[in-house]
Amino acid sequence: MDPWLNWLIGFGVWILCIVFFAAIVFLIVGIREIPLKEINNELFGYKRRSDILPKKGYFLDTHAHTLASDGVLTPEQLIKWHIANGYDAFVLTDHNTDKNNVPILALQDKYPEILIIPGYEWTTMRIHINFLGIKEWDERVPMNPTDEQIRNAIRKAKEMGAIVQVDHITWTIDQPSHRNGNYTHPTRDQLLEWGVDGFEINNEMRWYDPKTIHWLELKKQKNELDRPIFISTGTDVHNPLKEWATGWTQILLKEEEKNYPSWQIIKKALLEARTKIWVDHDYVEPPELNRLKKSLPSNRKKIFAPFFALKHGITHIPGTLGGIIMYVFWFIVAYVPLRLIFAWIFSM
Repeated sequence: MDPWLNWLIGFGVWILCIVFFAAIVFLIVGIREIPLKEINNELFGYKRRSDILPKKGYFLDTHAHTLASDGVLTPEQLIKWHIANGYDAFVLTDHNTDKNNVPILALQDKYPEILIIPGYEWTTMRIHINFLGIKEWDERVPMNPTDEQIRNAIRKAKEMGAIVQVDHITWTIDQPSHRNGNYTHPTRDQLLEWGVDGFEINNEMRWYDPKTIHWLELKKQKNELDRPIFISTGTDVHNPLKEWATGWTQILLKEEEKNYPSWQIIKKALLEARTKIWVDHDYVEPPELNRLKKSLPSNRKKIFAPFFALKHGITHIPGTLGGIIMYVFWFIVAYVPLRLIFAWIFSM
């Protein structure tokens, strides 16, 4: 056989072996985001409150997620994140699941500096609604609910003692499925008639709903409101490496309520629309991201990933994807000297 063809075939077999090995590494290590639970103490060890906030205000976040739905935070990490960002209370509102309500409430005694409130985000293609203050929801959530189904869900939640908040109208109606007419969001007037208690005005870093503010003001001027309607801000936090707090809902507590603002006191304030929203959309690099950069593997560790793994084990390949790539690179580089060594051995 032609020596060059022999080398070419050998190299092809070698590449197949590399691919097989890389597949095994992939299955063991996986391509995933860095698990926050492994570095949470470093990640949330900061204090941040916008400089526009009153120093003695009591601040609530009405919208937050954990890994029980589509977030990346554990219940304890969510608590730490809210403490770090200057909140005095927050509501856990995972999408269509109450799985983490009991586990997060079990941590209340460990974190007395913040009030933990259970909740539920009733998430459909037409509308997202937060039920604040309930531990469980036992009914299936329809993806394309009728007006009657939405009305019934609101009524049931209120019967269970929940505060009902409409989430991010501007975000929902901006989705492609709404733009092309496949789904329609209920009007603000319909939602008011169906019994909602409040509207989320600010959501995440960019979604703001000034129309609802103007609509409510017009309703007040015309005496068309039969009850107080609160406005709020929700962080809607899913991944703190990509998001940062931009909104704080101040609960305007009465003097006698300030000593121990329980959920019942906050609930009463929301029903009386004693809220004020504070919004700061100035860009801020997520503090967690900045802290995480310092803990990421160095380029040297990524480049020499195979040798690092020899010492620390394959499941600790630095950089995960980068480490796998460097494994492949070093195997290709190793082909020529290994081929020469084997050629020399078998020629003896």
